[in-house]
Amino acid sequence: MNYVDYCLKLYKSLIASDSENYSLSSDAKPISWIDLISKNYSSDQLRGQYNKEVGKLIDSRLSLLKIENKYKDELKNLSYYFDSVGGFTMSLIFWIEYNKIKLSREELYKISEAMLVGSIGYRLIDIHNDEGLLGKESSIIGNYFIHNYEEILLDIFKDPETFKIISKNVGSYSEVEFLEKRNRWKTCPFNWETPEVIGLKISPMYSIFELVLRLTKKDEKEIDSLLKGLVYFSAAIQMLDDFTDIKEDLANGIETIVMSGFFKKFGTDIKITQDLIKSFLKEERTLRFYNTTQSLFDQARKIFVENEDDIMLLSVEVQNYNFNTLLA
Repeated sequence: MNYVDYCLKLYKSLIASDSENYSLSSDAKPISWIDLISKNYSSDQLRGQYNKEVGKLIDSRLSLLKIENKYKDELKNLSYYFDSVGGFTMSLIFWIEYNKIKLSREELYKISEAMLVGSIGYRLIDIHNDEGLLGKESSIIGNYFIHNYEEILLDIFKDPETFKIISKNVGSYSEVEFLEKRNRWKTCPFNWETPEVIGLKISPMYSIFELVLRLTKKDEKEIDSLLKGLVYFSAAIQMLDDFTDIKEDLANGIETIVMSGFFKKFGTDIKITQDLIKSFLKEERTLRFYNTTQSLFDQARKIFVENEDDIMLLSVEVQNYNFNTLLA
């Protein structure tokens, strides 16, 4: 069974359970939906299926370049980098079904593949710049996957604005990534006052959501509002990712918002240790991280409630629940 088929099956289970006790827009029962998802399909089952498709896609795409199996296996071993893509894909499939968007099953398969291909491509560029994994050739493979991603979108969406939408989101991504890479071993270029900016680090993937939105009857104002909500939502998840990757990011010369001022205090010619990180993460800073991340979730939630977007609201509730569970 394809991962999309798993998502569709889970979606049908959720809709079949939609009652007063399981209302997508009910403020009183958001956890019930999370419980229902866990009960029907464990995250391990879904992740296992998704990882199988990651492996198949890497084999099929790289076989066209006659890349040796050893390199393919090394890339597959980094599949944990792409776990979050499965969640985003599921949310998008749910959204498409809930809004009755006219896309065939084959087109849904292609959208799922595009999400994964694009994510691998941009992740490989990131790996090349920050961690040096998979050698310098990883940037070449990354660009190849990004080209595949854009090619799939242009094949699915015949909207004459498709290429402009792709270019716009690549521009937003490039601006934010330039700032981050430009400031390696320097003070974090982002701040506590406008943390939503880091949500643009995955803006190339927003192209899919924007293109799907344009298949609906929503006006430009509503589309722009939903995309803004997506930026807040993504920024919240990015904040959490940055918090869990503190040691690795600092070792690569990257100060994230939560660690802003670290290099100024300790310098750059030091050994990054958990004890040093702990000494910097005072209770006040940790609390500020929590409140800032929660505020991003709240701002995304407010926008999705205003637009009566039940599926995006459900996605926020799931991720917000995971955030609070992780930090409990």
